[in-house]
Amino acid sequence: MENIYSKNIDYYERNAKKYENTSWYFFNKYKDRTLLKELKQCLKYIKKDHLTILEIGPGTGYIISKLLKIKGISFNYTCIEHSSEMRSILFNRYKNKVKNFEIYIDSVSADYIATRFTGRKFDFIIGSSILHHLPDYNNVIKELS
Repeated sequence: MENIYSKNIDYYERNAKKYENTSWYFFNKYKDRTLLKELKQCLKYIKKDHLTILEIGPGTGYIISKLLKIKGISFNYTCIEHSSEMRSILFNRYKNKVKNFEIYIDSVSADYIATRFTGRKFDFIIGSSILHHLPDYNNVIKELS
């Protein structure tokens, strides 16, 4: 799978430090408010105070930054990020803000999920703007479910 992802990995390795200055996520206030509202709505259905969360492709931590703003929840956070540069930014920014914080550095595929996460359960699985990066996204979603 690595050769399928190599261009994407190379791009994020080169652009990690300027990613937040060029991504609409970080400066579109409407999208920002909408995402926070959607996260709150999803969490309302889970009805737990402490969650186990898996995020695929967290980048520099946009979604975890929103989760940390939601009052009344705590969570263990696991993520899979295939750019070591993005991972470094994410880890340094949030390592002391979440009790259990795990980052796997790898590319996501159905086989990877089956191998790495068999037997693990998550209350909430997040992946924002990732499907177009996954050649086997149907199988990834099946494996996650």
